[in-house]
Amino acid sequence: MRYKVSVHIEDKTEILMCPEGVSLYNILLQYGFAVSAPCGGNGKCGKCLLPVYGAFRKPYGEISRKEKIPVCKAYPCGDCSVWISDFSDKIPVVNFPETKYDGNLLGIAFDVGTTSICATLCDMATGEELKTVTCKNKQSSFGADIMSRLSHDHKKLSDILISQINEIIAHLYPKKSQISRIVFAANTVMSHYITGLPTDGLKTFPFVSADTFGKEYDAEALGIKCKNATVFIAPSLGSFVGGDIASGIVATGMAKSKKLSLLLDIGTNGEMALGSSSGILTASAAAGPAFEGAELSCGIGAVPGAIVSYDGKTYKTVDNKSAVGISGSGAIDLVAELLNVGIIDRGGRMLPPDESPTVTDKLCVVNGEVVFRLSEDVYLSAGDVRKLQLAKSAIRAALHALMKEAGVCEKDIDVVYLSGAFGTNIKKENAAAIGLIPNELLFKCVPCGNTSLQGAKLMLLSSYYRKEAVNVTDITRHIELSDNDVFSDAFVSFLPMY
Repeated sequence: MRYKVSVHIEDKTEILMCPEGVSLYNILLQYGFAVSAPCGGNGKCGKCLLPVYGAFRKPYGEISRKEKIPVCKAYPCGDCSVWISDFSDKIPVVNFPETKYDGNLLGIAFDVGTTSICATLCDMATGEELKTVTCKNKQSSFGADIMSRLSHDHKKLSDILISQINEIIAHLYPKKSQISRIVFAANTVMSHYITGLPTDGLKTFPFVSADTFGKEYDAEALGIKCKNATVFIAPSLGSFVGGDIASGIVATGMAKSKKLSLLLDIGTNGEMALGSSSGILTASAAAGPAFEGAELSCGIGAVPGAIVSYDGKTYKTVDNKSAVGISGSGAIDLVAELLNVGIIDRGGRMLPPDESPTVTDKLCVVNGEVVFRLSEDVYLSAGDVRKLQLAKSAIRAALHALMKEAGVCEKDIDVVYLSGAFGTNIKKENAAAIGLIPNELLFKCVPCGNTSLQGAKLMLLSSYYRKEAVNVTDITRHIELSDNDVFSDAFVSFLPMY
């Protein structure tokens, strides 16, 4: 038995045929539709809520008008309809004059992350940045974190990524014959997907990569539709410390400096590098996607309407749109403020209204859980605070283990480079207030933007920097934390919110 599924996306409708016993989530993925599912469709996160109506198996039954339900648990037993919003997955359309770059060779620098992909088109002769686009990694439908992705079919995820890379290239500049070089700075798993190499070794301890990359490839051999282009993939520095960190090391120049520097990239996977020209140590902590909003009840990426900051009275959203969710940086601000006024205690507990020292109608109990409302539909829950608490403890414990291995302490570090969108947008003082950044490092922090993309651009334009990225591997040692006693003990000690 097969049922008709009408998929409504903006002003278009597409008809799919869904076999009996297949969930809406799986049929949408099969046909290439992106669905937000941080847990990878395992029914744990509740983020794949979409408006539907039609006939479904129990517990939903016949839905006679639009109602939001988790599509990973929705099994059609008759014809049905589903509505999808793809605003977060769009790649901006770029219309260049046909003759503007005729005769000039072009190149593209990519930063490929677990959550998002950023790419910059450059004039190879002048180094001019012609256009930069950022979009959601379409693999996100298979889970917000790396380990969720690794549980799915490798070839399918590789094909999805290569297809999206080709789509981005076509939007950046459709006259692909002019593109002579492409550089990828990506985390280790994404580098495997780009090259099509098996990821089996990364699924379980001791987490072994199939390759360390740091070399050139033919674009067409990878499935990238640029027949005249050479591809360079930045080298990985460890099982989960990839070319994005190698690229960041190149961009900051820390491998050439005598100063003791810390590069901190806080995202779905917290990656860090500590060292100087004398040597560099790297480590990663599986912080989970809480800092990127994915795990939070009302968490969302930096899309229009996402709350990105909060000062105790008012919040700011992306593009000043009505609030639709809370980003990672907004959540840090909110937790810091609630700690300050006593609504959250130092143990990380959000106090119910009858225990809170601060009287506010924003604090309430919904379905047995304490929440702090920022609007009618957007709130931070007690459970969200716990997730953020675990994530920040993982980052601090990893940093502690790294410093212990290096034989240094906070006072020895000269500069802290805060990399990535989250590191650049958070208020350093609030990150320190919740214990994410040591107070001793607060005045040493330098937000430095997307160092992965910055380094990729340098490698795109110069063979010197490509060689430097490879040379970084010679002075770098990776510390595996999954069986590290120092990390395990420190994780518990850094759980309190200070």
